[in-house]
Amino acid sequence: MSLGILIGTERGLYGFFPGERPHPLLPDIPVAGVDAHEGVAVVASPGNGVWLHDGGPPSDWRQVWEGDARSARITPEGDLMVGTAPPKLLRSSDSGETWEPSTTLESVVRYQRTRSTVTVSNAEWALTSIAFPPDGILVGVHGAGVWLSMDEGRGWMPRSEGIDPAVTGLYEHPEHKDRVYATTRSGLFRSDDGGYTWLQSLTGLDRSIARSVSVMPESVDTLIMSAARRQSGQGAVFRSIDGGVRWMRIPVGDEDEWAVAPIVTRLAGSLDTTFVLAGGRLWASHNRGISWLPLTDDGDTASLPPASSLAVSL
Repeated sequence: MSLGILIGTERGLYGFFPGERPHPLLPDIPVAGVDAHEGVAVVASPGNGVWLHDGGPPSDWRQVWEGDARSARITPEGDLMVGTAPPKLLRSSDSGETWEPSTTLESVVRYQRTRSTVTVSNAEWALTSIAFPPDGILVGVHGAGVWLSMDEGRGWMPRSEGIDPAVTGLYEHPEHKDRVYATTRSGLFRSDDGGYTWLQSLTGLDRSIARSVSVMPESVDTLIMSAARRQSGQGAVFRSIDGGVRWMRIPVGDEDEWAVAPIVTRLAGSLDTTFVLAGGRLWASHNRGISWLPLTDDGDTASLPPASSLAVSL
């Protein structure tokens, strides 16, 4: 069942279908991350656990885990994975009825924290992102970099060579599974070997904090990225047609600068469709970010609380 566009905010989850106004789905809970795949959606909420939609009306959500959830993904096999604070990884193969923790991850990242040069408060010390390179699981821990497991989470290896350890997001390529992108407080990093090594490019960027990324499929990587200035937080949208080597700042509608960094996401299964929530309006591009069509009128989403995440299930 289509769930439309899911907007995670600091005061709840909202749903949106083109031609309608956004409506609350999970009011009054902060949303850190949302993922959707083939009519199933999962939400991670700091302090309010994990919420799942796996059938029925779009408003039919249920809590499947209680705790401090910071990230959530649906695996290619349809399992649920959740990252928590402090950093733990949980997996459920039965729609959240039972959860299996990765018992070794917490101890190895805690040791890495003692050696890190990045100062992270207890509130920020969390597993912020999950990705799926070939035959493995890749997780990002804010302040402790990237970690790889090749045995379903039983053992973990650090994979932070060349990357800022303040990782906030991980994005696998839809077709080239060894290629992974990471957002950090100092920009976007790319790995072409499943997270073993990382490279960064700032060419064409005028701000340093990478917020979210839409990775288009096919051989030549087209990326749409939102980024923010370190001091003011002002955001802009950038486009790259060479896998993040070089960037060009692009307008969305008549604007190319916003007080808060936009959020971008792609439509799974599409070659060229991506979405942006910028300045209180939703936009869609069907030509890999060259041009944008408004999905909402002025004011339709302007009343929403500040958004943190975006997912699409159409």
